[in-house]
Amino acid sequence: MVDSEDIDIENLQFFNRKITRRQAIAKATAAGAAIGVAIVAGAGGYLAGTSVSPGKSSTTTVTTTATQATTSAAGLGATPAERAVNAVKALKAAGKIPAGAKIRFLEAAFRAGNMTPKAGDVRTDPYTGKTIQTSINMLTKWEDLTGIPVEIDLLNDLQLYDKAISEATTKAGTWDFLGQRIDFLVDFINAGVALDLTDFETKYQPDIRTGNCQVVPVFAQGYYTSDGKYWGFPGCGDWFSYYNRRDLVTNPKLQSAFETQFGYQLPVNGPDTWDQVLDMARFFDGYKGTEQTLPDGTTSTLRGAYFFRDTWFSNIEFRIRFLELGGLLFDSNKNVTLDNQITRKALQDMKALVAYQARDAFTSSWPTMYPNYANKQVFQTISWASVAQFSASGPVGGQGFGVYLTPGYKVDNKLIRVTVLYDQTSYIVEKYGKLTSAVPDVPYLFGQWLTDPEISTQELANPGAISDYFRTCHGVDERMIGTFFAVWPPNPGIEPGRRGASEAFDVQFQALCGTWQLAGLHELQDLWGTQMNAYFTDVQDIDTTVRKMQQGTDGVMDRLGRDAQYQRWQYVMKTFPPALKTLHGIS
Repeated sequence: MVDSEDIDIENLQFFNRKITRRQAIAKATAAGAAIGVAIVAGAGGYLAGTSVSPGKSSTTTVTTTATQATTSAAGLGATPAERAVNAVKALKAAGKIPAGAKIRFLEAAFRAGNMTPKAGDVRTDPYTGKTIQTSINMLTKWEDLTGIPVEIDLLNDLQLYDKAISEATTKAGTWDFLGQRIDFLVDFINAGVALDLTDFETKYQPDIRTGNCQVVPVFAQGYYTSDGKYWGFPGCGDWFSYYNRRDLVTNPKLQSAFETQFGYQLPVNGPDTWDQVLDMARFFDGYKGTEQTLPDGTTSTLRGAYFFRDTWFSNIEFRIRFLELGGLLFDSNKNVTLDNQITRKALQDMKALVAYQARDAFTSSWPTMYPNYANKQVFQTISWASVAQFSASGPVGGQGFGVYLTPGYKVDNKLIRVTVLYDQTSYIVEKYGKLTSAVPDVPYLFGQWLTDPEISTQELANPGAISDYFRTCHGVDERMIGTFFAVWPPNPGIEPGRRGASEAFDVQFQALCGTWQLAGLHELQDLWGTQMNAYFTDVQDIDTTVRKMQQGTDGVMDRLGRDAQYQRWQYVMKTFPPALKTLHGIS
């Protein structure tokens, strides 16, 4: 495993707050290639020594490899997209692609707007009114360039896991290219459904960790296992920031009333601690001031918060709080460490917000939170970047959004802030797909093309696209600024103006923990979320909740290989942000 100092060097170069984002990117690019190699250079028993089952390591050897070619990557083109298109053309010319070949693509239904937006729809910059982009059908565009059609099937997001695992069992080869959540990548690798893409990366160079627009390093970590192998493509950033109604916190009368009630100034530039979040929830819950007037003249009643308390997405906030308080999944003796005061404190503080929550928070997630925020029903939340993109077009407007660092806890008199990657969209090549079995390069090359810097920018700028940006150049592209940042106000202390939100994200990345690469994470997140929801809704008490979380997690670890899981957790710890490394003495 790479020494974490190597990763910290990259973080310092990439996220130095004293320079602008554009300067930081320029300084980090050269270091990124060398350090990216170092991240995956270490050897480890990541997939060693256990029998085959979903979530367990497989001893089956992946024998499908990149088709031999005579043209080097450099000769195929200057960009990942050019190399992908020209490689397909070369394979065709060499007779390597069978007649009638097509790519079968399984994707989450809510991401259909990314790939196949309605023809003629337009994304408009809400700040300037200018057109950002008219809809582009990405699948048609690929076919026009390569002559290889793509047939897409759409499923509920959480159904994708079961479908992918069943493909490994039946070897039906229904799909060649699968959209999935990066949290489940280890299960897909171990079940044998994910194709090892290491040779293809070397051959075709998708610029995940290299080039002048690499994937943000902490995101890229999730696509490599600790043995150095490469497994998938990024489709979305999916990290979390704190948002609140900036139009309210900047109201002088509300500022004065808050200070009178709580004895300190309203945190205009975002809360430092979760205690402040709770105070603001108490203060703003039920507010019906003039800012709450809707276009039809009615008044919207504000709830103090919408923090997810359902059986799935409650894991986001729990993971943030757990890490900020100093929580670790394992101790040095490989014991699971959930049944402790850190877990209790995190859950009790989460429950303290229940009285001020929108009720939808207990049964739903972003499909209700986004419109609730748009209609002035939510004061604060933790969310993906797309919340402003979608909600600001509603009555709340652009001035109703402030984006800030996630709140934290003081540990040993030091403020610890953490944010997490959760359910990050990614893509894998399905090992048993019909086209994959014939010529695996083609579905791989489709993924390389789709996540190319320019092509991915077009996809993210599509009307109806819901994914967040993930490459370093996305944050400085005018289309992305118009898509993600135009509605947000400047962030004090950070580069002013419309680029301020982009700069804020750079700072947020300094607190970002990498993907939790664990086998059975789908099962663990379901277990934890279900137990937490039972506690939040008074079905069971805190002791029962924590005990069941501990016992269930122990069962998963024992069944899927505790030693291997412990080693995976060590890999996760190497991606901890600097504050957590200091807290835990990680060098």
